[in-house]
Amino acid sequence: MDTADFTLTATGVTGASVTSVSSSLTIYTVNVNTGTGSGTLRLNVVDNDSIIDGGLNPLGGTGAGNGNYTSGETYDVRPTTFVDVPTTYWAWDWIERLNHAGVTTGCIPTSPMRYCPENNVTRAEMAKFLVTTFNLP
Repeated sequence: MDTADFTLTATGVTGASVTSVSSSLTIYTVNVNTGTGSGTLRLNVVDNDSIIDGGLNPLGGTGAGNGNYTSGETYDVRPTTFVDVPTTYWAWDWIERLNHAGVTTGCIPTSPMRYCPENNVTRAEMAKFLVTTFNLP
């Protein structure tokens, strides 16, 4: 198996690609460049008769396309805005939503952007969040 045996179905993501395929006995690992943007990716298997089993039988039988697999799991691609808030951080999703809604640009709004999630929020900062969130004068 190699990269030609796979394609990606992308929605909202550009530049995604299958970069490599490696194996260890019967386990194959497919590495993917997730591209740019937010959206979804699905990995598809392409049957071009190059995938064969131990008995030299092609995937899906003889004939290209009869073993294609295009109904697998779809994965969310969500790039991080702030370098100090990884996707594993407990409040990552909420922080990203606040940023995308224009409520906050973090503590350092220039590249690389930082949110400083463990910093205390002042009353002035909270007042700005509320005014922005509720579109107050």
